[in-house]
Amino acid sequence: VFGQLDYRAVLPGDGEDPDVAIARAAARKLQEDRTAGLEHRLMVRSATKTRAQELHRLYTERTGLALNVVTGDHSLRHLRTTVEKLRAGELDGIVCVDMLGEGFDFPHLKVAALHSPHRSLAVTLQFIGRFARTNAANMGAATFFALASDMEIERVKLYDEGATWE
Repeated sequence: VFGQLDYRAVLPGDGEDPDVAIARAAARKLQEDRTAGLEHRLMVRSATKTRAQELHRLYTERTGLALNVVTGDHSLRHLRTTVEKLRAGELDGIVCVDMLGEGFDFPHLKVAALHSPHRSLAVTLQFIGRFARTNAANMGAATFFALASDMEIERVKLYDEGATWE
């Protein structure tokens, strides 16, 4: 049911905007996967609607990828149209704000760009697990990109919660 999942820590260069660094890394990976003949798509995760619009502009201007924004404010028609375009390959991916979560199955989403990790590691892990599905043909490994500092903070929180890990 679940395949390989690779985490790629993004370390922006001196003076480089962290969002641009994540966007470029995710776009490069998407292109590599497609060059290898894989039908992968990208999901960009944001915490707010305003931020989603900013990231949409950034990806359009800096990567040239065709993305749609999906938020809870959009109509069901917009959501269905976006998913249809994603499936047809008319879109390279989506920018979402807590959408297409539980119950949404689109195994071609294989590249994730976390510009805003979830408030808890458990929800972040659930989100990332969505990309490791293997129930479709022509699937490679899933990859997610996030700032190294964001993931380190979450890892520390996980172990500070006093959970027992065996």
